[in-house]
Amino acid sequence: MKPTAAILSLAFAISGLAAPAPDAHNSLFAREPSNVLLCKNTDCAGPNADQFDLGINTGICSNVPANFLGTISAIAPNGILNCSLFAGADCTGASPPVVTGRVNDLGAAPYNFNDRTASLLCNRK
Repeated sequence: MKPTAAILSLAFAISGLAAPAPDAHNSLFAREPSNVLLCKNTDCAGPNADQFDLGINTGICSNVPANFLGTISAIAPNGILNCSLFAGADCTGASPPVVTGRVNDLGAAPYNFNDRTASLLCNRK
């Protein structure tokens, strides 16, 4: 093998080792603003004070406002979203199945997550 070819082969081999491994935290994807309706009552019934339109960015964890912690009984993500709910702040802790549309009763199966949502992470469908 010629010295130039050997050096190029070695350079390509080393550059392949330096590439970061793809994973969910390093993935590049478009983040876009959207919204999720949080409701203190099932079926989002009751006064407007019991509802909160949470502005979110896809792919970024959002914590629930303090006055809604431990009170969310229904959720309605924007129609383009799938959302993962979490019992802890910063998208930690227990998590029910992914919410793919409006859920009028988070206490019902398969969610069984009434009054437990502390944070959420939503992505485009």
